[in-house]
Amino acid sequence: MYLETKFHFRNSGLYQIRFDFISLILENVYGLTKNSDFNKKNYTLINSRHDEPLALYVKNSINQYMRTMLDNCDECINDEESAVLALLNNSEIDEDKKEEYISYLQTIIEKIETVKNEELWNVLLQQGLVIYSEDNIVHYFFKFGLDSFLIDFINSKSAELIFNSNSIDSGFGEGATSNFFNAILTCNEISNERYESILEPFNRFYGSFSETNIDEDKVLILIKLNIIRMTGSALIFMRENYPNLLIAFVTHNIKKYTEEVINEENFDMLEMLSVLEEKVDDKYKIKLLQFATTEISLIERSYSVPVKLYILENNLDINDIPFLLSCYPTESDRIKNAIIDISIERIDDIITEQYSIPFELQVELLESNHLPLEMKKELFALSLPNMSEEQVKEILSTLEMNDFLSLFNRKRPTFEINEINKKILTIFKEKQWITKFEVDKNEPNLFRAIGRRINEEQTELL
Repeated sequence: MYLETKFHFRNSGLYQIRFDFISLILENVYGLTKNSDFNKKNYTLINSRHDEPLALYVKNSINQYMRTMLDNCDECINDEESAVLALLNNSEIDEDKKEEYISYLQTIIEKIETVKNEELWNVLLQQGLVIYSEDNIVHYFFKFGLDSFLIDFINSKSAELIFNSNSIDSGFGEGATSNFFNAILTCNEISNERYESILEPFNRFYGSFSETNIDEDKVLILIKLNIIRMTGSALIFMRENYPNLLIAFVTHNIKKYTEEVINEENFDMLEMLSVLEEKVDDKYKIKLLQFATTEISLIERSYSVPVKLYILENNLDINDIPFLLSCYPTESDRIKNAIIDISIERIDDIITEQYSIPFELQVELLESNHLPLEMKKELFALSLPNMSEEQVKEILSTLEMNDFLSLFNRKRPTFEINEINKKILTIFKEKQWITKFEVDKNEPNLFRAIGRRINEEQTELL
């Protein structure tokens, strides 16, 4: 009765569905007040009374209805989920109309698998029309794999995702969790934040890691999550395939690396030198140093005191000696003692190469009981050009070289003629601490030196 008055009858014997007639029936038959829902929730309203002639007629003329509804929805559809699923699962509706319907749809579908036409799933993901959930992700994955639509969907939100391995395996078969986990792990297009948050709850790891095409930033995440475990084979693999991440891998697993993995066969010197620069406990660094058999330089290195001390005692680079001598005043007491021992042991080299020695170190060496007097004199002569008068007097007093000391009191002592005495007296003359020295007229085997005259001192003071 109402249909006959509300639809225009065509010659074909079918009524043409017009939107204004549908709206009229919704007002007068359904008793609804006209509002935006007539445009945006049209099918939901019609199906709310599914026994009405209008609902039955729409069902039988569904493609005509879809065209009319899509043309009048203002490109915005808020149908209830049940109505959405009824349309999307209706095999009578043309696919192009379904896709257009989805393009206007605002309603979020709870479970993607409730849409029976799986070819629509990627469109739903693109439009963000399914709930961001573990179930929807795995259902799509086991149908289409980790394609660009699913990757974009995963990257679209930051909500927490915790996948249940038992649930995945029971729902999709034995080994399903491994397949999903491996797909995520080898996917470089997933954002790093999503990559880490998805993989971490699985609490899985590789006994033997062999993936070579994963981006470095993601491999760092795998290291952080202990998915790549430290083993001898993993170490070799990282050296060969991810050299830029090797030290990060080592330091993250430093205990196992030093205590279980490294041995004489796989020890790498350059690798160890890099680890020495990292912030790991000194005990691990020293464990590594025990494998080192070559010299190690300390120049431009910021090693800790225990590490430096071990190197000085076991891996001294003799080319570092000038550097060590110059650093002596600013070093810790333990390092200073090591430098003193090295200086005594290498005193011949120091004198031969004429290395500069800080005054503080020189005092320690000259007070040592491990150097003979003649060696101390040579050491004194080596440093003499850079010493002040007060420093010289202190050293002369320490060495009990009283004849030289008396020159500062204007005395005229004699000295055995030899190279070391000649060198000292020559420097004294250059510094104007003595007037002159020459072979003694009465003792040709002696030098006679003459201290400064009083008027020379006064002139100097003026």
